Order: sequence, then C-alpha cells, then structure tokens
Amino acid sequence: MKVILVIGSWGSGTTALAGALVRLGIPGFGPYFVSDDPTTPNTFEMQAFRDVVLPFMDESTVSLRPDAEMELISALRKFRSALEDGKFGAWPAGQAKRVMLKLPFASLCIPQISTVFDTDVVLMLRRLQDVEASRRRRGWAAIYGRAGAQIIYSKSVNDLLQIPKSFLAISFSELMRDTRHSLERVINFCGVHDLSDNLDQAAAFVRKKG
Repeated sequence: MKVILVIGSWGSGTTALAGALVRLGIPGFGPYFVSDDPTTPNTFEMQAFRDVVLPFMDESTVSLRPDAEMELISALRKFRSALEDGKFGAWPAGQAKRVMLKLPFASLCIPQISTVFDTDVVLMLRRLQDVEASRRRRGWAAIYGRAGAQIIYSKSVNDLLQIPKSFLAISFSELMRDTRHSLERVINFCGVHDLSDNLDQAAAFVRKKG
C-alpha cells in the first residue's frame, strides 16, 4: 500500500494540496479534523491518523517525544493493518491501494512512517513571513506560525536527506500561480497517471482555496 504523505508547516498550503489530491481520486478516508478557522474548516487530516501520531508528539516544542520511536512504529503498523482491512473506508474498485495522509506533525516522523509504508513525500513550502501572517490571521498560538515552521522545515528536510528516496517539494506560490502544472508534477512523482482525467476538478479546488 502506498501513502502519499503531504507535509509542511501550518499555513503552508498543505490543506489546498491535500484537498486537490482527494478531488483527484486518492482516498483520504475521513472523518477529517475540523479546525477553528472558518476559511478552512476541513483540514483533510484523517482523524484516525491524528489519533495515531499526536500522542507521540510534544506540541509545545513541536517535536517527537524522546524514546517514542519504536512505540510510534508499532502504532503505525496497527494503523496500516486497519487501513488495509478497509476499517476506515472501502478501497476504490480496480485501483491499487493508496491513500493520502496529511498532518503537519507527521513532518517530524517521516523515517518512522517510511519504515511502515511505501511513502511518497510531498513537501509544501511557503515563505516564513507568509506562514506567520496566516497564523496571526487565525489567532493561533505562536508555535503554529514562523516558530513552528522553522522547526518543521529543518527537521523534515534533514530527515528526508537521510532517507535513500526522492521527495517532491512544491511552493505555495507555484501551486497558486501555476496550479495545473504543479498538480501534474505531483501526478508524475506519485505515479498516479490513471487519475489524470480528474485534473481539472483538482485544480479547481486549489483555485477556490486561493
């Protein structure tokens, strides 16, 4: 089973990309976590995935709890089994098993997720000042803006460089400016060419978010 893992900081455009992938036809298996931001109430963060990852995170420092690595891997394996068995939703008929997962805190445990799943990582990038502006607009705590983004980007890129597998980086400005081309890059990278017929629908979702 393949996981298309959308990572990046809060306010970086991960929700726009995750929603586009769902519109493209990649299962996200809700229910999704609902945020308190009226402009983006649907985060496309699978609640069951949050329930697996967040207990191992220190949200105040944006970090994986010390000595939690093996416990997290065990929890992810149970989660994978439940996914494969269809406990979170039926797999589309005639398609390979693949799922979109998105969660900013998942940016801190890429090695563990990649140990359990065949993982294609798509990293959303956005200027720190724009992430901070998004955080201020939402009235969220400081850790969900520039401060948290610096930690997430440093940790995730360092981890990705240690894993012998490519990843795809998409900038928020590029996604908004040239949506179709950006999504075509994701389709090619993730090898989901069979879903290309849904590209217009996915692009329309991103433009609506923008």
